[in-house]
Amino acid sequence: MLTELENRWLNDWARPIVAVSSRHRQDCESSGGASGEPSLNSELRWPGYVGSHFESSCQRILCVAQIHSARELNRTLGHLQGSMHQWMAGKLSDEAFFRKLQESYQSAIAEWGPWTKTFTKILGPSAIDQTNIAYTNFAKCWQDPNVTRTSKLYSAMKCCEREFPIARLVRLLRAEIVVEITSDPKGNGGVRDWGVSEQDVLMLKGRGQDIGEGRRIFSEICARKRAKP
Repeated sequence: MLTELENRWLNDWARPIVAVSSRHRQDCESSGGASGEPSLNSELRWPGYVGSHFESSCQRILCVAQIHSARELNRTLGHLQGSMHQWMAGKLSDEAFFRKLQESYQSAIAEWGPWTKTFTKILGPSAIDQTNIAYTNFAKCWQDPNVTRTSKLYSAMKCCEREFPIARLVRLLRAEIVVEITSDPKGNGGVRDWGVSEQDVLMLKGRGQDIGEGRRIFSEICARKRAKP
């Protein structure tokens, strides 16, 4: 049985993303989204997931990356497309779909660059793994990083932020800390409101971010949160 938070995430966040409107789909594709992998259905988008231990974790952490790599998304999660269609058609229950999404994302993320190169190096020393977090991308579509111009990446991210603001997800999950990674020079992926204090947002500058500094800041955020009455 889904918890209240899981049910709220599924229906208030995931459903409108998976069943993306034709208007947003057009805006997304004109911004360079949903490109680079013909095996991926352009009518679907990818909401992320809520980890199996997220609600019981001492700190509720939302990790946010930029966008799915087309090839990696198809390789690791492409098999979920059939389940997405079944769920939207009412042929797969909410709980069955949620668990399938959760299990698949938790397995897939362990192979993705943003997790292996950055997130796990920041969170791992605190014994936080992919089951303890919630995860999403700024852009809910995908691109081929080998052919997509950086400007198109930022356009797709900002397009999704207008339709599916990160602050909405943070408040829905009651997340306490946001850890985000982007190569956007401004460091915010187009986000103006995080849904939490900016003091509780750790902005990681892509591969150029110093991991040691990131760990230090993350530890300070956690200590400050624990010290609050």
